[in-house]
Amino acid sequence: MRLSSGDPARVAYPVFRRPACPSCGELLFAAAATEFLGQGKISNVWSCDTCDHEFRTALAVPYEN
Repeated sequence: MRLSSGDPARVAYPVFRRPACPSCGELLFAAAATEFLGQGKISNVWSCDTCDHEFRTALAVPYEN
């Protein structure tokens, strides 16, 4: 992993948004589990407190070797 000491406001990263539960529409606060799959790939498991529905999302972030 390479860390940047540049101005964080100038570094382009995707916007991370909180997902809504696909079952009831409740806005979720934090993932129940996060798995780093390597090479900039991240998988999150979400669990809705309102209806107990669980689902998974995937995210790719900038990655440099």
